[in-house]
Parts: sequence; C-alpha cells; structure tokens
Amino acid sequence: MSETREKRDRKFTPKGQTMFDDQSNELREKCEKIWSKIEDLMIIVPSSNTLETLRQLNTDIDSRYKNFCRRSEEYKSFITRADTNESQQLISDYNEYFVTCVATYRKVNSEIKKKKADLVEQLSQVSSSNGSSKASSKRAKAEAEKVRLEFVRKEGELMKQKAAIEADINIVKQESKVAAAETEVRILEQGDQEQDIISEVCEKKDDISKYVHNVHFQEPVASWLNQQPNIPVVASSASQAFSAAVSVPQIPSIVNTVLTSVPQIPSVVNTVFTSLSSQPNIQPSLSQYPVQTNATSTNSLLHDAMPDITRFMYKKDFLLSRFTNFDDKPEAYESWRASFQSVTRELGVTPFEEMDLLVKWLGTESSKFAKIIRAANAHDPPRGLQRIYDRLQERYGRPEMVESALKRKLNAFQTITNKDCVKLYDLLDILTEIESSMLNPKYTTLLSYYNSSSGINPIVAKLPYFLQEKWTTHTSSYKKYHSIAFPPFSLFL
Repeated sequence: MSETREKRDRKFTPKGQTMFDDQSNELREKCEKIWSKIEDLMIIVPSSNTLETLRQLNTDIDSRYKNFCRRSEEYKSFITRADTNESQQLISDYNEYFVTCVATYRKVNSEIKKKKADLVEQLSQVSSSNGSSKASSKRAKAEAEKVRLEFVRKEGELMKQKAAIEADINIVKQESKVAAAETEVRILEQGDQEQDIISEVCEKKDDISKYVHNVHFQEPVASWLNQQPNIPVVASSASQAFSAAVSVPQIPSIVNTVLTSVPQIPSVVNTVFTSLSSQPNIQPSLSQYPVQTNATSTNSLLHDAMPDITRFMYKKDFLLSRFTNFDDKPEAYESWRASFQSVTRELGVTPFEEMDLLVKWLGTESSKFAKIIRAANAHDPPRGLQRIYDRLQERYGRPEMVESALKRKLNAFQTITNKDCVKLYDLLDILTEIESSMLNPKYTTLLSYYNSSSGINPIVAKLPYFLQEKWTTHTSSYKKYHSIAFPPFSLFL
C-alpha cells in the first residue's frame, strides 16, 4: 500500500511573521536603492559625448550592477528558506522585477559600447584629417608671416613720421617759449609806460587843486577836490628827471575821462578845466609838490595781513587733519558723524563734494553703498547726500544696534583678578562710554536697565572680590539712605 505524503503548509507565528516581514522588506529596499543609483547613472549616458566619461559611467554601472545581483541573491535566498506560500509569491514577484532590471542593464550597456565605438571612429577620422591639414597650416602660417611683414614695414614708416612730428613739436614748443618771453617783456614795458602816465596824472591833479585854491574858486568845487584820494605812485628813477619844472601845456583827455566818470561832480568843474586849458603853461616845481609813494603803506598792509594768512593756513591744515576713517562700528557712528559734519560745515563744501568725502572716509563696508548711492544720484547731489546719511543711520545709528554693540564689548571683557587691577581703567572706559550714551535721549530708554541690578550685577561679577564686597556694602547703605530700589548707574562709576 502506497502512502501519499502531502506537503504540509508552513506558517509563521505572529511574532515570526513580523520578523520575517521586517527582514524581507529591509533586504528588498537595499536592492531597490542600489538599482535607483544605477538608473541615475543610466540617465547620464545619452548626454555623455566624451570617451572618458563613457568609460567612467560603464565602470560605475558595472560595479553597482554586480552589487545589485549579490543583494538580489541574498534576498531570494532568504525568501526561499521561509518555504511558505507567501514567500513563494514574493520570489515570483521579485523574479519579474529582476528580469526587467537585467534587460535594462544589458540595453544600456550595449548603448554605451556603441557610443564608445562611434567616438573611437570619430577620433581616428580626426587624427587622419590632422595629418592632411598640417600642410595647409604651414601655408597659412607663411601667409600670416607675409602679412606681418607688411605691417612691420608700415609700422616703420609711421615711426619715422612720428619722429618727424615730435621734432616739429619740440620746435613749436621752443618757439612758444620765445614768444611768451617776448610778450612778457612787452607787457613789462607797457606797465612802465602806464606807471609814467599815472604819475603824470597825479601831478596834474595836484596842479589843478593848487590852481583852484589860488584863484579862490567856488567853495563846493574846492571841497570836492580836497575829498578826492591821492593816487599812490611808486617812486622810480624817472622821478629824478622832474627836478626841473614840469610844463603843463594843457589838461590831457584822460583827466577829463576820469573826473567826468565820477558821480555827483559839480557842473562848474568843466569850467575849471576849460579855463585851465586856456591858461599859459604852468611850471610847478617838483619840490613844491612831492610825489607820494605807497611802498611804506604796502609793506604795512602786508605786515598786518601776514598773521591772518598764517592763521588761515594753520586752520586749513587743522581742519583737513580732523578727517578720520569710520570703523563701521555702531558705537562710534554718532561721534564720527558729528566730527565729520563739523569739518564740512567749516570748509563750506557742496553736497557733491561732501559725498566724495564720505566715500573717501567711510569704512570698508559703508563706503560700498555710499559709492552706489553717489553714482545713482549724481544728478541730484543733495538728495544723494541725504540718502547716504539715512543709510548710515539705518545701518549704524539705530539705538538697538548701539545697545547691542555696547553689550558685546562689555561681555567680551574678561574678569579682572587682583593681579590685573590695571585693567580696571579699560573697564572704566567702557562704562564711561555707556554712561555717555545713556545721556543721549535716543539711547536713554534702551540703556535704562543699567540703572537696575540686572544691568549692574554682570559688571560687578567682572571685578576683583574686594571691590565686589565694597560695592555691595556701599549699595546697601545708599539704598537705605535714599529709600530707593537700586542706585543709579552713575554711582557705580
């Protein structure tokens, strides 16, 4: 009697089923992750046009494909060992997936081989064409040398022309110097002649005044002549020639021109000039009417003006030396701006000049946007200047930025030991800066917490122990005496 053995349907316990599902999913995910990387490499193949790139892609794909096959075998082996109906179904599904992957790999691999063969063929064609192009390259080089020779010849001719032009320029320059010297001599000679004319006019004016005085002319005319200023004349060697009497045959036209051009001259003066023209020659003596010189008065004026000029030069140098570079730190912005604007006001610069000075004296970061704003507002300098100051105020002058900068500076200061008491002065500088900022209405509200224990205690913690004890004692007595919650920040200083 034959016995038929039926295969028993194997099943996992709930816990075993969970473990099986977790491990099978983990192995399956590893396989799929490797295949995803292979697909990423396959996408690059159509766009690869160099032999080196294709070789690298082929190597990477083959390496990952081998890893994919190994992981797939591990997965199928694990599923097979389970020997359940579910595991049989999983193996069947994965085999279909695996066959699809293998077909895709073979297709891409053949495509890579084909592209590599095409590139090798193209390279061989290029190398063969290179040999044939060497002769044409040499011919082209020879033609280029011929063209270069023509340009060298033209360059030589131009250099000759340049040398000739430079020689002509030198000659013209020398001629201009000679002409300038001759012009200078001529102007000096004309100046001497004009000086002689002025001297003659002054002497004749004195003659007119003397004549009016002698003839007892009308009082308005005499008083008007006395009010006219003397024309200063520099004494020269020509004045010695007037030791003899100077004849005045008639009043020159220049005197009439000068006097008639002055407003409010009595009309009777014309009568005087008419009568003087009809008088016989007047021969005044030079000793009676000495020539006045202005050498002494000129020296006196120069002597009085020298201190003013010196002060002006010193003040100019001092103002220019007051310009300092901005260090792009918020805590220094207010003082820098006040000093900068004070100097520009005293110099009386224009808005465009002030923008140039800002670009020059601002810091590394701030000068960048200042250059941009200046270039964008070249047509309207006042507006550009105001925009630069607005941007500086926004970047460095806002109260919260100043507060943050002071906090950083204070927090960065290290604790002072008994041996480092000299550093107390450095801490005092920072605290003085904070106190000065607190006096500024813009920063009073933000910095008011320094008037409380939350602002003072971190500072006290940086002091030596004996100073901490001293501050604690002093604070207690001060609060008790004044009946306040905490002493002001100024007391700490």
